[in-house]
This record gives sequence, structure tokens and C-alpha cells, in this order.
Amino acid sequence: MNKKLKTLLIVLASIVLIVGVGAGGYFLIGNLSKTTVSDFKIVNAEGKPIKDTDVYMVSSSENKLDINVRVDSTGAENVSFSSSNSSVARVFKSGNRYVVRYYKPGEAIITASVNENVKDSFKLTVKQDFVSNIVIEGNEDNIVTMYADGTTTEYSYVAKGTASNTQCDNSLIRIVDNYDKTVFESISINTSNKTLSVKSNLVTVDSVETITLQTYCIDENGQEFVENNFVYTINVVGYRIKDIQLLVSQDYSFKNSYVYLSETDDGTENPNRFILDGETIIDEIYLTSNIDKVYFRTRVLYTNNTYKDVSYTGSISTTPDSDYYIQINSGNANGMDYWLCVDKTKVTGLTETVKPVIGIGYTDTEINYRAEKSFELIYLVPSTETSSVYYKFFNNKLYSKHVDGGVTYYEYIFWDTRYQRTDTITDADGRIIGFTSNTPECSN
Repeated sequence: MNKKLKTLLIVLASIVLIVGVGAGGYFLIGNLSKTTVSDFKIVNAEGKPIKDTDVYMVSSSENKLDINVRVDSTGAENVSFSSSNSSVARVFKSGNRYVVRYYKPGEAIITASVNENVKDSFKLTVKQDFVSNIVIEGNEDNIVTMYADGTTTEYSYVAKGTASNTQCDNSLIRIVDNYDKTVFESISINTSNKTLSVKSNLVTVDSVETITLQTYCIDENGQEFVENNFVYTINVVGYRIKDIQLLVSQDYSFKNSYVYLSETDDGTENPNRFILDGETIIDEIYLTSNIDKVYFRTRVLYTNNTYKDVSYTGSISTTPDSDYYIQINSGNANGMDYWLCVDKTKVTGLTETVKPVIGIGYTDTEINYRAEKSFELIYLVPSTETSSVYYKFFNNKLYSKHVDGGVTYYEYIFWDTRYQRTDTITDADGRIIGFTSNTPECSN
């Protein structure tokens, strides 16, 4: 065989080999790309085959139906969805699932398919139930309460339908613009999260107001019709100072828990009592010729249960007692400190305990509201009479008596430690078991 013929045969053989391998690869790939689908279903959120379904218009965030597809096949497949009426409902991919969003009453056939021969579908019927009642914050009597403190109060509501109870169309609810603008700055409704937002103005007086929620419908021609008006009563509590509180301390540092005093003018228990963590309620302040000073701060409590320390605002006013037994002083030695102090020139010669009353006032310029409060103090005049305030204070209000395992011991219970006795007798555990003097007031 000559050299040229040999070369030609080698080239022809190479061509045949390449063509054969290419054809084999083509048929192999073709066989691999074939997919056999043995099961294909549209299923609901629980994975069960979905049937023709009725849904109700509720709100933009709730007008949806979660679905998925169940596929048994020999290979990968591409699923596509379609809607016979996209103005009523459409399907969107959501992660590894799908969601049908619906927009208005009507019918739509939802179809999922892999190809022309593999598909599944169901009929979605979107209904609309109109609102028959709206309940705010669970109050069936349509009465709610809010504070006119310039903030926004958010109320949840439940709209009930004529047939489906709660599956009614919230999007057809609105606020009627007939509310008192001097009390309410704005009122709005969010039909997606079913809340009513009411922003008040700063108003100091109480009032009873009404607001109206209106339901309506739109016919096929786009014509709007009012369905119903729902009227609600709002008891508006004016934003004002409801109490002035006195926080006292035996020294200007206020290192210990603030001690709080708040009395009504007639001496009865104050229903507005309010304290912060670490504070202690006390009912009386005692001063003597030796322990003659007590420091104080001022706090105001508002009707919406917020508070503000106004000690250093420069807006508080003070009034000494009518007989000037107690002076009210302020100074800057340790910051703007305020203290109550006995005027010893006035109490000299007193033969019995007196109860001077001092006054504290504060004007809130933001709401143009002034509040005043009077506080009673007790100035003790020494007395040996067992019925006297002096005797009862030193013998009954400084120490409490306890018995433990046959051992009698005493605990100091008064807030002002300056009255503690220095003649105590203690046991091995540090408990006070007695005193060296029979005169409790000796430490004074």
C-alpha cells in the first residue's frame, strides 16, 4: 500500500470515529433529558390536593392563598402557573412555594402545568361579604378611653360580616371626617392590619367625643354607595397634672432610696400614689429642735400616668406654713437644693406639738396648667405625756419588736436614720435586744 492511500484511509477512519462518538453522545443526552411524570397535583398549605375553593375579600395583606405543587417524576421539570382571569387572581412564586393573590370578587381558573399533557387546575371563587359590625378593642358597647396628651393611640378592631362573621371586606371601611379637630389632630384607619390610629392634641380638660366609621360599596359601574355608619364614643381624659409628689431625704445627696410623701389636702389616703423602684412610701415627716432640716425634690404626676421631676426647672413655687414655723430654702452649694428647716425663733416657747403645712406649686407652660399641693409636717415639742405625739413617735414608730426562739429583739423601722438610738444593746448576731436607758428620746 502506497503512502498516500494509507494516509487517506487513516483520515477516513478518524472521521467515522468522530461522527460515531458524536451521534452516540447525542442519543445519550437525549435519553437523559426525557422526563416521565407519574403524579402532578396542586396542593394546599397542608400538602393535600386542592379542590375548587371559595375565599372572601378581607384586606390587602390577607387576600391570598398559599399553594404548592406535588410532583413525582424521573427528572427535573419546570412548573408554570396561569390564571384565567388575572384581574380576579394571579399566582406568584414565594420561595419554594406559590401564593395566589386575589383582588376582587369573581372566578378564576388557576392552572399549573409542566407541558401540554401534564397539568392540574382548580377554580377559585372570590366572594365579598359586607361589614355588619365593627368592634374596637373588644368593646361591644362602642366606648373606648384615651388621653389627650398629644400622642397617637392605636386601637385594634374586628370587622364582622353579614354572613361570614369575620371574613368581610375591610378595604371598604373609612373614617368620616366629622370629629372635633380641637381634640383630635388626626384619625386614620389601616385596613391591612386592622387598626385605628387616633392622634390627640394637647388638651387639659376631659370630654366625651364621637367618631364615625363608615362602610361603603362600589358597584360594577364604579358607583359608590354608603352601606352603614358606625358611631363610637371616646372618653377623652385631659392631659394635666393630677398630683404633686415630694421626695425627701435626710441629706442632700439622696444616696438612699428616695423617700416619697404624698398626702391629700384632707389627710385621706392619696389614690394617685406612685413610686419608682427603690423608693419607699412614707406618711409623715417629723422635725425637732435638733433634727431640724429635711431635703426634698418635687415630682409631678400626669393623668396619663407619666411623671416628671421638676426640682431643678425653676418653675416650682413654695409657700411656708402660715405661722412660719417651717422655712423653705434653696441654694446652689450642692446644685439647686431645696430643704425644709425649722425656724427656731418661731418655735421657741411652744408647749405642744404643731403640724405646719407648706405648699408646693408647679406651672407646666407647655399645656398652660398649674397645680398646687399642700403637705403637712410635724414639729415635735418634748412631752412626757403618754398620749402626746412626741411620746408615741419615740416609743412606737422608731423600732418594731420581735420575738424569735424566746429572744426579744428590736428593728429600726423609721426612714430617717438620724433618730436611731445610740444606747443599744446587741447580741452575738448583731440584733438589738435592749437599751441602756429607759428614755427612748435620749438620743435626740
